[in-house]
Amino acid sequence: MTNEPVNQLLVNLPYGGCELSEVSTARGKLIDSGFRFRNMRDADLESVLAVEKRCYEFPWTCRVFQDCLKAGYICRLLEQEPDQQLVPSESSKLLGHGILMLGPGEAHILNLCLVPECRGTGLSVKLLRSLVETAKSNQAKEVFLEVRESNEAARKLYESNGFNQIAVRRDYYDASDGREDAWVYALALGDQYC
Repeated sequence: MTNEPVNQLLVNLPYGGCELSEVSTARGKLIDSGFRFRNMRDADLESVLAVEKRCYEFPWTCRVFQDCLKAGYICRLLEQEPDQQLVPSESSKLLGHGILMLGPGEAHILNLCLVPECRGTGLSVKLLRSLVETAKSNQAKEVFLEVRESNEAARKLYESNGFNQIAVRRDYYDASDGREDAWVYALALGDQYC
């Protein structure tokens, strides 16, 4: 099992049948360079938590991230290159993060988070695909994840990248008005993917 960053390997992967550069976005600006992937370290947790709190009403705690690092999960950061200012970000150079748990023949994306000012730039696709490619390179045949039923943007991201809804977990997430269902998605990693 490797924990090496994927880096720029995924820049030109097909997105819903076309090249990523052909996809229109809400912000109109696709980012194809000036960023990098690297592995998360304990020293990154303060910045990671700041991004979590900006993005989620019910963010992960420091303890959850520490447990993921200790367990050896793939904990990936997406950040601006040191000499770049791709977007004005309150989170310094950190643009997002993803957590992937590997198991025999499968993988589970536990967290995928991107700062709001980077949404619509294609970086969420790159972050997702870096995790999927890592799963595939570690002999996973299938990738699973859960997403809030109300998170339509995330559902569209996953569906446009080959994930299919396979189940619903009732009352899975905390919500301001009680609990919220999770949609469970799966992606089969055949030779055609990536």
